[in-house]
Amino acid sequence: GDQGQSSVAKPKNALQCTTCGLTHRTGRRCTQKGCKGLLKDSIINFGDNLEEGVLDTAQDHARRSDLCLSLGTTMQVTPACELVEMGQTPLRLVICNRQETALDDLAGEINNGQPLGARVFGDCDLLMKHVMRELLPLDEVKKWEEDRPKRLLHYDTQRTNT
Repeated sequence: GDQGQSSVAKPKNALQCTTCGLTHRTGRRCTQKGCKGLLKDSIINFGDNLEEGVLDTAQDHARRSDLCLSLGTTMQVTPACELVEMGQTPLRLVICNRQETALDDLAGEINNGQPLGARVFGDCDLLMKHVMRELLPLDEVKKWEEDRPKRLLHYDTQRTNT
């Protein structure tokens, strides 16, 4: 069966993981000024274990949410894919992914003449930059972007299998 295969050609310099056989490089480069380093996946792939504490926290947040953003996933890997349907009623779901998902229709549902969510076929990073610019004052957006290296370092130290 399909194990998350993509029709996108992997970069010639991409190496396969000796454990799972997947290529963990994204094919993109860092946009930090002067860096241009190769980016690696920070996702849960088929067959990866999700830490129990992480899942418990995610489920708690999902149940309390009045809006769920699903970014860059076809939502086929359980149990993470089940989080998007745990939100409060009526379920408000925004999906941003380049491929179709089984929940696209759910994101487009209408309640009392009002859309409950949205479906965006596009780049998640670009969408979130626009969202951040709408939600935060410009000085906070600049600080958020400047603090990115510190956040990435923190995230890397929190991961158990880096």
